[in-house]
Amino acid sequence: MKIQISKRTLFLALIISLLILPGICPVSAEEVISLEEAIRLGMENNKGINEARDGIANLEKALEKIEIQADWKLNLGADYTYTITDQDKAGNFGDKNKDDSSWGLRISASKNYLSGLTLAPVIGIDEDTETDFTLRVSKDLYPVIPTASMRNYWNTEISLNKARENLRELKINNILDWLESYSNIKRMISRQDIYTENLNKAESNMEKVLRRQKIGDAGRNEILAAELGLKNAEYSLKEAGNQLENALYNFASSIGFSGEKIIITDKNNFFDRLMQAASDYSEELLSRDMDELYVLIEKNNYKLRSNLLDREVMERELEWLKKENHPELSFEGMYNSSSDNLFLSLKLSYQLYDGGQHKMEIEEKEKEIKDNIDAYDELYNELKQELKQLLDRLELAEMALERGYLSLERSRYELTVAEQQLEMGVIDYLEYQDKWVSEAEAEIQIAVLKEQLFLDRMRFIKFLDLDLAYEIIGGF
Repeated sequence: MKIQISKRTLFLALIISLLILPGICPVSAEEVISLEEAIRLGMENNKGINEARDGIANLEKALEKIEIQADWKLNLGADYTYTITDQDKAGNFGDKNKDDSSWGLRISASKNYLSGLTLAPVIGIDEDTETDFTLRVSKDLYPVIPTASMRNYWNTEISLNKARENLRELKINNILDWLESYSNIKRMISRQDIYTENLNKAESNMEKVLRRQKIGDAGRNEILAAELGLKNAEYSLKEAGNQLENALYNFASSIGFSGEKIIITDKNNFFDRLMQAASDYSEELLSRDMDELYVLIEKNNYKLRSNLLDREVMERELEWLKKENHPELSFEGMYNSSSDNLFLSLKLSYQLYDGGQHKMEIEEKEKEIKDNIDAYDELYNELKQELKQLLDRLELAEMALERGYLSLERSRYELTVAEQQLEMGVIDYLEYQDKWVSEAEAEIQIAVLKEQLFLDRMRFIKFLDLDLAYEIIGGF
């Protein structure tokens, strides 16, 4: 018996199988995350950011260690003594009147203040004597300079402040890079959509030309043009797909995404809100004169602030060096309760000659400060030039957007003409295809130029005021 299956039945079966198979066959997992989630993920996983965080944690531990070293130390000591006498050696161990053993207990404490004051109380308990208390006090009185521990603490604190500033700079730079990557991915998705439509149009044209060939209305040149147009469309779509896949992979790697595939969405319009905020704040900054912008540079630039922190360290070190050549006066005191004695001591010392070493150290430190000031001036001039470049870049970006709109308008006009010429047979499909793709690319280019202007504005804002850039982006 022969079973007849209609084409309609086969078509329905094919549709049902396509609906069922995706639930059966394994497919690569795609994880959809928002742009904000992607940035947070990058903040957690970025190697450079985590290394900077580790550096801050190490400096915080170093400060804590210095504080612990300056805290109270408490010690407990005990001793027991037994004396073997000549009578014991003779074997007379039964003498009850003689006690040959003794014991003692000592509780001592000490604290070395960062100011240089040292306290060392001791409580002693012995078998044969009364409990006694001893207190030792010492301090350098002159010259008044920080102790080595205090200097170490202060220098570590300066390094910690610089490290925190560096982390903030690093984070905002990475965020702007991720925003730029997201912008590029958006454009690649748009191009993929365009080239998909381009392929559909090329296939439709191929079918149309083949139908005309059957009735003898299409020549060899039209067939070749249709085939080449189809190949061009297939190539462009494949290329756009590869570029998008690579861009998504690179973006996922940069934020530490561990899944197989990632899709980035902006359901909360985060990117658009950033664009508007950057436009508003940059417009306000651009309304100021150059002198005001220079003040912002000196106030907010991380590199200049870091230079000034280094100079502050060197100037204090110079101040300490100059005082180290003065006479040195120290105090020490001790009180013992059992003897009721109070001991006070003042010690004075002065180095008469050191072969010129101290003078040389001062000269070297003064040169370091001069070099630091020169470096500041050089850096400040470089930043002023960088500001000019950023302003020029913003102006060019605005002009490029205006030029982009004119280019789009012209492309639309040329496409309208090309559609009419194709209909009349004046041009072939390849020439029309070029005009269609050009018009679609011109539309994408408008979005590219807008988002590039946004990124330039954000970098301009960050350059002048890092805190403001953080406010716009929302922290992270």
